[in-house]
Amino acid sequence: MLIDPALQEHYLAKDWVVVDGVFLREEMEKIIELSMSVSQDLARAGETSDFDATEDGSEASPRKTNLPFLREPGFRPFVLDPRLTEIVQAFLGKPPLLFRNHLFMRRPRIGSEKPFHQDNFYFRLEPADHVITAWIALDDVDEGNACLRYIDGSHQGPLLPGRTSQLTSRHLPS
Repeated sequence: MLIDPALQEHYLAKDWVVVDGVFLREEMEKIIELSMSVSQDLARAGETSDFDATEDGSEASPRKTNLPFLREPGFRPFVLDPRLTEIVQAFLGKPPLLFRNHLFMRRPRIGSEKPFHQDNFYFRLEPADHVITAWIALDDVDEGNACLRYIDGSHQGPLLPGRTSQLTSRHLPS
């Protein structure tokens, strides 16, 4: 897949880029349905990694499922879809390898924010510039519904401790 040079420049400068329209709405709906089913099945079996609850504790919801790619074959064609892998390859300059995968379920008004961090603090992969996190939003996201935020240029500094306020003070735009 040919990536717009402006997207390449944006990625190199900021360490993140948004590529809209990779999957069709109908495809996304199928993955959402599969995600809900797998999360519910794992929750009933007590196998999810994390749960979030409402402030009063009256309602809980699965927050994260580790390795859905290995748990449910229905995820594999989605994760390995050439429309996605070719985009990642365009930024990496070589075919991607799947290192880790998670399914995050963040329901409105239930849950906690994801603190600022650098993924490679946890991954510890070298060379670091050969690592990309491909985040696929299954729902529309914006600042009003607690979307994930990236900090421009945070890849250019040192690797900081995992969950750190140093990222907020050093890198957040004013």
